[in-house]
Amino acid sequence: METLCVLTCLLITAGLSKGVNIIQRIPVLFAQPGVRTETLHCEHDDNTYYTMLWYRQTAGAMDLLAYSGSENSATIEPPFKDSKYTMNRPETLKSSLEIKNLQPNDSAVYFCAASITH
Repeated sequence: METLCVLTCLLITAGLSKGVNIIQRIPVLFAQPGVRTETLHCEHDDNTYYTMLWYRQTAGAMDLLAYSGSENSATIEPPFKDSKYTMNRPETLKSSLEIKNLQPNDSAVYFCAASITH
């Protein structure tokens, strides 16, 4: 059986000199393809960074997967809209990305980002 590798990274999209800290638990995830669901978690420490984003980087492409401008709201971007991804934003400083039914083509680098602007 193949092993799926999901590498999660941190990305700050605005205010680099301000020193916002982004913490992402489980930086590297190895999972078996199939029915399994995995959730990536991210948080930051500055409540003026209202927008949180998730990016997915594969060979040759980096795509905006999802974003949230406030608590309890999230938008999944096309072509991911009707797919296996769910973004949750329970608090201003926290976000998660759920990936359902992991498959080998889900192997990617997933970036969590925070931004002052949308």
